[in-house]
Amino acid sequence: MPRPAPPPGNRRGCGSCPHRRKRHRGSCGTAPSTPSTPSGTFDGRRPAPLSVHDAVDDGTAYRAELAARVDQPVLSDDPVLQRDLQLPDSWWQDLAGTLEKVAAVDTDRVAVRQQYMDRAIPEFVGIPAPAVTCWSAAHSDLYWANATTPLRLLDWEG
Repeated sequence: MPRPAPPPGNRRGCGSCPHRRKRHRGSCGTAPSTPSTPSGTFDGRRPAPLSVHDAVDDGTAYRAELAARVDQPVLSDDPVLQRDLQLPDSWWQDLAGTLEKVAAVDTDRVAVRQQYMDRAIPEFVGIPAPAVTCWSAAHSDLYWANATTPLRLLDWEG
């Protein structure tokens, strides 16, 4: 899936975040192949990356990733949750711990910009968008159809 490289003007430092290291910039990065993106499986919560192919064409960066097969079914086939999943407290603790590890990754990649939030939040929620004071790495596509029990987070495109 095409994803343009982040413009240098959209990279922001974030020294005020308690989980950040010195050089953090950007708001999201999840692909495994470069020093500025998370690597590893986050204690097995991410399917193991098997191979990555990067290409650039006419200034647009493309990435194809192959990951290990996950046999557990997703929590919901629908992005809107249709039933109570009755997930144990340990599942929620695992999710919180995994997201903390993702947030601590140093990255230059950007998935969500302030300009998008300034447009989308008023349009869909009806309130002004808050100014972001701390950017961190994130999964950026986390919802019920991209998670399993036991916890595995799927769809880690960068």
